Amino acid sequence: MSLIESQSGAVRWPVGKLVIGSTVAMLWGAMGLTLWSQIHVGYSKSSWQFSDWLINYQGGFVRRGLLGQLLLVANQRFGLDPYVVVLVVTLGAYVLLCALAVIAAKKGRIPHALVPMSFALGFPVFSNEWFRKDVLLVLLFILALTSLRLGNKSLRFGLVNAVAGLAILCHEAFVFIGLPALIVCSMLLDSTSVNLGSFRLVQSLKFLSPALLVGLIVFAAKGNSQTAVAIWDSWKSVSFLPRGFAPPEISGGGPQAAIESIGWSSYRGFEITRGSLKTTYYGIPAIVGWALTLTWVFFTAVAVASRKAVQGQAKLSPQQTACLLGLVFSGTVPLYVIGLDYGRWIFLCVGVSFSTICLIPVATLAPFLDRVMSNFGSRISKRQRVTKFVRKVSSALEWSTKKSSLFIVGSLFLAVPPAYWEAYESLMPVTLFVRGIFG
Repeated sequence: MSLIESQSGAVRWPVGKLVIGSTVAMLWGAMGLTLWSQIHVGYSKSSWQFSDWLINYQGGFVRRGLLGQLLLVANQRFGLDPYVVVLVVTLGAYVLLCALAVIAAKKGRIPHALVPMSFALGFPVFSNEWFRKDVLLVLLFILALTSLRLGNKSLRFGLVNAVAGLAILCHEAFVFIGLPALIVCSMLLDSTSVNLGSFRLVQSLKFLSPALLVGLIVFAAKGNSQTAVAIWDSWKSVSFLPRGFAPPEISGGGPQAAIESIGWSSYRGFEITRGSLKTTYYGIPAIVGWALTLTWVFFTAVAVASRKAVQGQAKLSPQQTACLLGLVFSGTVPLYVIGLDYGRWIFLCVGVSFSTICLIPVATLAPFLDRVMSNFGSRISKRQRVTKFVRKVSSALEWSTKKSSLFIVGSLFLAVPPAYWEAYESLMPVTLFVRGIFG
């Protein structure tokens, strides 16, 4: 037993509290310093962050085009600068999500230490992705999940599908990350029984059928190279803020970054992803690096989630938390195959998982997760190697909860690169903190 931890994983010595407090303070400090620097540097029209917002319907209906179309209309009719609008929306969304997370932590729903970690709300800043739509997608999921608890059935049906449909029109990734969770939560909140059969699933699918239809339409409207050109050209007449507030675009006349990717096929996305996984860094293949990173994130999330500041607050067991993370992650497998933005998928999975923990009562969620684990155990019972592996993972999870303080301190060195694993070293929170202090 260490001087920092007791047998239950709680800090027992003043020096332990100081270490944990200093670690969390460094994470928040790294977030603030890095965010300030990123706002000052800005984003060009050629950046992946900003260009993702500029996709519109000028080349016809296409995925991700709704917000870009609204930006274009706002500029043409009211003279609003798209960059300023996106800056206000993204920064406001990020601050709001941080505020909601802190409130949830004060209520004992999640531990305070979890909030600024590099796979949680530290990710958008540490990995320079807060200017994209990811934070907005998590907020929309929270709104949809909150709407599921409304008493008025008609209002619940309309609001949940409207919010989910909006999220899908913002980014099709919501189909894989948010929609499955909403389907399951709809089943849970409409049922008083742990036995959730096919009838409940059909009812839930029927309830969310408008959102599912939007998803099908969006996937059919993939776009092509001509669509990308039309979108890019639609912004040529728009003058963005001068004085270096938004950097100039990269030289070249054709579509760039996210707008260019609208014309990519799924196969090209797969090829780019496969190529990125073949690279090495310090002799470590990227695919191995990502596997280690995912494992570290998984155990850290479970270990830290086991800590509760509010006495008597009901919580999920480590195995139940792991099960929930695994379920959400399983829905995103297609994204990992055709999209190399692994860090973004991790952040969205964590955001959806812990939003569910905060908003769905433990008394409702825990029996469902137990049923999932029981069914899984029955399926693998005759496979001794798999069963043995699962038992080892379960034991490791129990161990991690007893060493949660060590995982918190270790989070200073846990980075979640947005796409290319080679960026790991430069994105560690401790590196960003030192860079922010000393330049």
